[in-house]
Order: sequence, then C-alpha cells, then structure tokens
Amino acid sequence: MIVQKTENVRERKLTKSRLLQRKLYCAAKADGNRRFGILFDKVYRWDILEVAWKMIRANRGASGIDRQSFDDIETYGVEKFLRELQEELQSGKYRPQPVRRVMIPKANGKSRPLGIPTIKDRVAQMAVKLVIEPLFEADFQDFSYGFRPQRSAHQAIKEVRKYINFGCEHVIEVDLKSFFDSIPQDKLMDLVARRISDPRVLKIIKSWLTAGVATEAGITRSVIGTPQGGVISPLLANIFLNELDREWSKRDYATRKCDAHLVRYADDMVVACKWRPEFYYKQLIEILNTLGVEVNAEKTRVVHASEGFDFLGIHFRLAPSYAGKMNCYYWPSHKSVTNFKKTIREMVNNRCAVDFEKIIVAVNPVIRGWGNYFAITNAGKCMWDLDRFICERFNRVIARARKVRGAHQSVMSAKVLYEQFGLIDLYGLAKKEAECRTMNFNR
Repeated sequence: MIVQKTENVRERKLTKSRLLQRKLYCAAKADGNRRFGILFDKVYRWDILEVAWKMIRANRGASGIDRQSFDDIETYGVEKFLRELQEELQSGKYRPQPVRRVMIPKANGKSRPLGIPTIKDRVAQMAVKLVIEPLFEADFQDFSYGFRPQRSAHQAIKEVRKYINFGCEHVIEVDLKSFFDSIPQDKLMDLVARRISDPRVLKIIKSWLTAGVATEAGITRSVIGTPQGGVISPLLANIFLNELDREWSKRDYATRKCDAHLVRYADDMVVACKWRPEFYYKQLIEILNTLGVEVNAEKTRVVHASEGFDFLGIHFRLAPSYAGKMNCYYWPSHKSVTNFKKTIREMVNNRCAVDFEKIIVAVNPVIRGWGNYFAITNAGKCMWDLDRFICERFNRVIARARKVRGAHQSVMSAKVLYEQFGLIDLYGLAKKEAECRTMNFNR
C-alpha cells in the first residue's frame, strides 16, 4: 500500500545547516565531475559554527596543546569564542596549532599515537567537515561503512555475515600498516581537489595536515600522514581509500560472476569471496600499492570461514547448526572480551574506598555501551559468563566493605544487584535484542 502525501502529514523541518548539506549532496550526486569553487563562505556561517560547537562539545575529549578546556571556553563565553573564530576564518587570520600527541597503550603491550587538536581547531575542522562531507558522500561506495552518516559498524558486521551465509566462505583479512601515519599528503590533496576548487578550503585542509605534532622533543612536521584524533581525519581517510573502493567496483569483482565482496570500515576491511581467494588477494595488494599504502603482512591472511576470523571486534565462524545446515555464527572476539574484563577489573576494585553503589553508577555506561555493541551477535553464553564475572567482582568489593571473610563467598545475589541497585544485566541486553529481531522478522 502506498501512503500518499496529505496536507495533514507534517514533514520534519530541516535546519539551515541540514538544508545546505542536502543541496550540496544533490548537486554533487547530479554531476559526478563537478568541482565546487565557492564553499569557504559557508564554513564560517554562524549556523554552521553553532552546529560544529555542539557536536564537538557532545564528544568532549581532552584539551589540546593550549590546555584550553570546554569549561574554560564556557566561562569565557561560547558566543564570544565562536565570534572570534568566525572573524579569524573570514579575515584569513586563522592558523591551526600543532597537535598534542598522546600515546595510547594497546593490548599487545605496544602503543599507538593519538593526536589531540585544540578545541578551536576541532570546531574549525568540524565546520569544514559539515560543508564538504556531502560532496564526497555522493561518491562513496555502498560497501564503505566507517565514519559515515547513517552508517555503522553493525551494518558492516551484518554484511560480512550475509556474504558468508551466501557461500562466500573464503575470507581475506586485511590489515594496513600505520595507515593514518602513512597517507601521502600530496595524493590526498589531489583527491580532495577533484571535488573542491575553492583555494581557501584546500589551503585550510593543507594547513591541518602540515601543522605538526607537539611531543616532548619539540614540534615535528611530516609530508605524510594525517593525525589520528583529528575531527576531519576519518573523512580524509575515506576520501583516500575510496580510490580502492572505486577500483574494486570498476573491475566488477562484487558481481555474481566474481563474487568477491569488499566490506570496509575506515582502514579495517575484509574480502569475502566464493572462489580464487589468492587471485583477489593479489589484486587487492596491487591496488593498495598503487595508492602507496603498505599492508601488514603479519596480520593479513587468507582463511576459510570455518577456521574463524576477527573483524571489528567480532569473531566469525562457519559451523553446522543443530539441523546440520552450515551457518555463520558470530560473537565477541577473545581480544574484545579480554579488554572488557581488564576495564571492569580496573573499575571494580576491592581496594577502592568508594561505596559500591557509586561504582555501579560509574561502571554502568561501560557495560551498557559494550553490551549494546555486541548484543546483535550470538553472544548469549558470553554475556552470561561476563555477568557472573561482574557480580563476582562486586561481591569482592562488598565483602571487603562489610568485612566478610572468604574471597569466594557470595555476599549479594545477582538479582539484588540488578533489581535493587540497577546494575546493567548483559544477558538481559542480549535477550532484548534477540526478542526485537524476532518481532521484526515476524512482521
């Protein structure tokens, strides 16, 4: 049944910034070769700067090299801060500051660099992103899911599982070596310039790439790489890797004739293919080498889905069901579970002097976020085991506070923790997600 539009049906009113983005997207979609020359005046529009501030403020984050925090700006006056930034952008006096580098520890003992721009630079980057993103969204391929509007990691995960269930059982796991730090800036700017001819927009993007990184040794600058942590960096990464997507589509590898399906989430990607995985592996390496991107040979491999593989924190494995039919099952990877347990151990510590009720308030967002991400998978048993682990951690805290002897003695039941004190139930999240899927399937 087609519901016709009537006068009583109200359309959702779009803001000025969303109307601008829609117009830019439609113009770019209508003409794939069009270059846009007058864009910078939209960047410092007041409505764009206001939206950019709200988005940056919602994401919070640490302060940059100037140590200016959100609280400092709110004390100073948000409108005054934005008016000054608007004046700098309009007059051409705006100059980005170097990015503050922080080393984030990884599970394997190594660390990865994270760049933290100043809040002013983050707002300026978000304003530029709001204006130019629709132009490139018109060119991006459907199998790219990372850091894009109306797209998510869940969609990429379900797409991979779908292809494996369709018979594409050979999987190419791809890992790029230090991708964000190795993007050739000249090639990246050439790709940006395919859609944008406004010299002021190109100049400000170039200035962010060459602003440098502040470390204890001083400020270092490089002609390659885009800092991880920058607001505009994920968009620039997608613009660069869209060349891989375009070439893959151009060669018709995703058609029924080839059945080699690329699924990409930023620099994380897999290829699910029905046959000839070694051939498609070589083709993928060839395209990436043309772009100047190096593949991590230690982590890139070709596997059969029955052996299992990890993608976006999920472990996929092709196995027979109770009825004997082969099906792709997926659940949280061992690394994801290990990291989650490590976080819980650090937060729910029996040496902590804070009351356990306050610990519940602090740990609930972590549990809910982890559970919502993995609830779409076959994670019932995993969630059940993690619930027991979390309750045991809380029982240790409560036992120490109440001076109850016996490390393994259960002081408070899980039911009391869930119902009276509001602790999030992971298994309950997974069960609700399964019920929602069943209801949607039966409609």
